[in-house]
Amino acid sequence: MNGNVVAFGGNVIIEGTVNGDVNLYGGVVSLQSGSHVHGNIHLYNARWARERNAQLDGTLIDRSQRLIWPFPNSLTFSFPALSLLIWVGLGLLLTWLFPEHVMLVRTTIQTSAGRSLLVGLLSSILAPVLILLLSTLIITIPLAIIVAVGLIAGWALGMVALGLLIGERLLQTSAPQRHARCFQVAVGLIILTLASSLPLLGWLVSLGAGLLGLGAALLSRFGTRLYGLPRYPLML
Repeated sequence: MNGNVVAFGGNVIIEGTVNGDVNLYGGVVSLQSGSHVHGNIHLYNARWARERNAQLDGTLIDRSQRLIWPFPNSLTFSFPALSLLIWVGLGLLLTWLFPEHVMLVRTTIQTSAGRSLLVGLLSSILAPVLILLLSTLIITIPLAIIVAVGLIAGWALGMVALGLLIGERLLQTSAPQRHARCFQVAVGLIILTLASSLPLLGWLVSLGAGLLGLGAALLSRFGTRLYGLPRYPLML
């Protein structure tokens, strides 16, 4: 082929000769054995694979970070194996150590979702400013660390509680005979993690879930009190 190769959201398999550049926006470009690319390969949120006898005269240029789109990895899907392992493990640990806290945060999400989302949004905006101000003085640095740790802990607790709520809703219809809370948390977090890894929309799911969970954790004081009246009796 004489000229450049340009592809959007698809895979490119090269088995012959390309007398030009390869520009790939999402997907994978594969250089098969015996192929020859005389130009450069430009990757925009894409990946490449090269067999042993493939030749590339130019250079590989990864331009993913230069895209106007603010979320570099949003055009491709990769299975989040490590994220699944971390979130499910964290969810099972928090459910085992602090079942009441997780349940109260989950109830806050259910009864006050709008307020939780608003509180989470305001906290995510004001907390970094507060941490930055506290970090300017040596005497207030420990307080800044406490605020940062509290923010991360609230976010993690809220995500686990949201996973519990999702697992409960799903298993009530598909598997009502399974009432183990750990099983519900695991199923909910798996669904939430997979949804957060979807191309284009995954960042929105992750951001919304994080703000919702963080707000619910703060409203319930990290699951130490009941915020609002529950719709159903709580099984602690």
